Amino acid sequence: MKKKIPEFSYSLIYNIYFLLATLGFALFFVAFYSPFGFTIWYVEGSKIANFAFASIVLFSAFGFVFFLRVILHFVSKKIKLNYLQYILWIIAELLLFVFLYSLYTRYVLHDQRSFYDIFVRSFFYTFMILLIPYSFSFLYLNLLEKSKQLTQLKNRSRSKKGFMSLQQSWSQIAGDLINFYDENDVLRLSIKLFNLYYVESDLNYVTVYYTQNDDLKSFTLRSSLSKIENDYPSSSLIRSHRSFLINFDKVKSFQKEKEGGVIELDHPDIPSIPVSKTYIDVLLERFKSVHS
Repeated sequence: MKKKIPEFSYSLIYNIYFLLATLGFALFFVAFYSPFGFTIWYVEGSKIANFAFASIVLFSAFGFVFFLRVILHFVSKKIKLNYLQYILWIIAELLLFVFLYSLYTRYVLHDQRSFYDIFVRSFFYTFMILLIPYSFSFLYLNLLEKSKQLTQLKNRSRSKKGFMSLQQSWSQIAGDLINFYDENDVLRLSIKLFNLYYVESDLNYVTVYYTQNDDLKSFTLRSSLSKIENDYPSSSLIRSHRSFLINFDKVKSFQKEKEGGVIELDHPDIPSIPVSKTYIDVLLERFKSVHS
């Protein structure tokens, strides 16, 4: 009940259509179905006179409620009502109209019934007449709100797909760029994964080895292999030693030894890279996955 009602429920056009539909239903209800007879509000006179009086009451109610809905329209610009507050507003409309009608009937038309009797009778019959159209109104509001939410979800899904497609396109354009940040998260080097061969660690520094126009280059920055490894967990970068992080796509050969192994990368200026016992199983699994 604390959920905000749809904004279009404040619209004057919506309220005009709704109140006209309610008025039509009420006239039909009174004239043709007439479960309480024509003397719903007034007890004197012929049936035709009572129907005419009932019609006047209904048209007066239409104008009165529309006036209140105009007020609601301007109030909604500052305060967004939830469903509970909207229901209380409708109840207040009903009570205020019935109260004014009861005063008019008792003291202007000099109805002999007590004010309490007129008020209770009018409130009950008015409530019964309005129950069906107002119930349909709430169902209609809920249906429109669900439809709006569904449209928003579809638009978000399309936007998300478009954004993911844009990301994929950027990734292809960028050629799987690998960014190297120092300990202060400042970008120091950005190169394509295709050009990256390996990264070597020395205390608190790492040296990146890569090619530029087929020439082997190196760049040193203050960082750690663990940080680089964590930044690109799904890439071809893999640890071979506590001091080496290699690009597995650049591996030319691997030779297993008693306490580990040795890897050769496919560049003539790069020396053999050691494989420690700690990381050899991971490397072997990677080799197996390539040929599986």
